[in-house]
Amino acid sequence: MSRTVAMPWNRLTYLPVPPHLRNLATARTAAAPVPNPPTTTNSSSKNGLSIKVATWNVLAQCLIKRDQYPGAAKSALRSTARRQLLTAWTTALDADIYTLQEVDMVAQLWTPLLRKLGYEYLHCAKSAGFHGLLIGWRAATWRCVRSAGVSLDSDPLVATEELLQKVEDMTVPDSYADKRAVAAAAAGSSGGPVTLFPGTGNVGMMVELEHLESGRRIVVCTAHLYWIPRGAYIRVRQAAVLMNAIAAFNTASLPLVAAGDFNALCGRVEHSLWTGAPLTPLHLHRLSDIPLPADNRTLPDDDAPLPEYEFGSVATPDLSPSDLLALAQRQPRLLSCYDAYPQLDPAHANPEARNDAAWTDRVAEPAWTTYTAEFQGTLDYIFVADPKSTTSDQETRFPWRVDELLALPTPAEMAAQEGGGLPSVEHPSDHVPLVAVLTLLE
Repeated sequence: MSRTVAMPWNRLTYLPVPPHLRNLATARTAAAPVPNPPTTTNSSSKNGLSIKVATWNVLAQCLIKRDQYPGAAKSALRSTARRQLLTAWTTALDADIYTLQEVDMVAQLWTPLLRKLGYEYLHCAKSAGFHGLLIGWRAATWRCVRSAGVSLDSDPLVATEELLQKVEDMTVPDSYADKRAVAAAAAGSSGGPVTLFPGTGNVGMMVELEHLESGRRIVVCTAHLYWIPRGAYIRVRQAAVLMNAIAAFNTASLPLVAAGDFNALCGRVEHSLWTGAPLTPLHLHRLSDIPLPADNRTLPDDDAPLPEYEFGSVATPDLSPSDLLALAQRQPRLLSCYDAYPQLDPAHANPEARNDAAWTDRVAEPAWTTYTAEFQGTLDYIFVADPKSTTSDQETRFPWRVDELLALPTPAEMAAQEGGGLPSVEHPSDHVPLVAVLTLLE
């Protein structure tokens, strides 16, 4: 049975994950048993360490424009009301570890709130005065051993510590030319021209955390990837940079949590690459559709001819789609904690996942994690991985188990919001939070 947590305006419900779906490495091939799933609690168990992880794009106040949310109540967009809602939600979620994106109002909101609730945190902004990323952890049970940030515009072929920056010193150049110069300096003697397309300013950050009681350590990272609709190549490239940075940071191959707003719909080429799902000709076409900067807001046209680039030249993408694909496929497979969510909540059965035979048996995910009047889709994920495991032995050695998932609002509940979506007077962001109760196995 589900358990609930009281909130000022509704109730948060945590859905127990059936036993045959808890091992993410085997869930796709396991047969469904008949017995009722047991109720779990958020505490350490005899066979592992329970960790409640939340990720949330909290919608930066500096990005809110009235014309983007024309149907939303005016109060839902005001800073004072949103700070109150963000405070209530963060308090009620009560996670052990938070990964947040689009974080601004740090001094006004997040520093006093997290300190009051007993968290330490690190914040990484893409530029001074702009929104950024935040990782917070419960100070009574965790300590930060070390941390690092990375510019996602870096050279994806560089897999050394030169990629990593101190979070407190994190800077991202403001101009396209400066970004190229910094990436070239970071590449050092890697050889070949360093080129960027485009200079996005996106960043990632990671921390190594130690559990104070058990001494066990994990690596947690978060990122907010580039958003444009035709940005598959850019997002795959950014994820490759992020995974290389994690490999340089996580030299002990500790269990990994990678959570954030990856701006990639489930089943698209980015998600399929990261999770090891089969690729289709359409996936490869989308990966090769690299728009010019002037075409940032255009939608994919699968019948249009692909742009022609001389890959590796000074002014164009540095890796061909085939080379980028090969790089991504060598990196650890990521497993999504919400992969089987439609089996727990039929209201979130994703119709797109049922119509693509190439990956319907491998990918599910919720129907959406962001819901506005103009767009609904799944862009946010809590991924887990074991850098020590290979494809052949991952099923028996995988260190993570997912026990509970925060239930998402139903499509009917979202449609009833004023303006037909988010943000609203109950939800301060256009994204909903994801929360997974995980067990780090012995």
